[in-house]
Amino acid sequence: MKAIILFFFLFFLYSCSKVIPARFWQNFEKEKIGTQFSDQGPFGGTAGIVWQSSTTKFGEKKILEFAKNNKWILTQTINAKNGVIDKVQNNYTFDLIIDEKLVDADFKNSKIYIFKSGMIAVKPGNSSETEENGFLLLNDERNKLKMFNRWGE
Repeated sequence: MKAIILFFFLFFLYSCSKVIPARFWQNFEKEKIGTQFSDQGPFGGTAGIVWQSSTTKFGEKKILEFAKNNKWILTQTINAKNGVIDKVQNNYTFDLIIDEKLVDADFKNSKIYIFKSGMIAVKPGNSSETEENGFLLLNDERNKLKMFNRWGE
């Protein structure tokens, strides 16, 4: 009986990192986090963080290395100019960017990095899905960075 309890405890402890798949972003430039949110459930969730700095610029290399070290795989990089974004290859990925209004006033001119996050996002009604559901937006001034991740349905 003790072995079974120990097994479930270790299984739960190990799987906690996947309960909130984008949690590792809370460790990136902690002192510059302005806002963050997380809404996780048993069938899906969303998470977002916005970093801001008035004194330093966010470096693309550092950002992408951090993502890679945490198993986010960069698949596409697109641009937003005056609030208009390049079309991405996966339609549901594009829908997520639009539906979640990721390109807001602070990021109307930005570079958008699209990642496979290790989870799948499913469009309600199971009509479409994507593995490309992790996003980073870096504004042109490089003083604001936004992360967004949606997984599940």
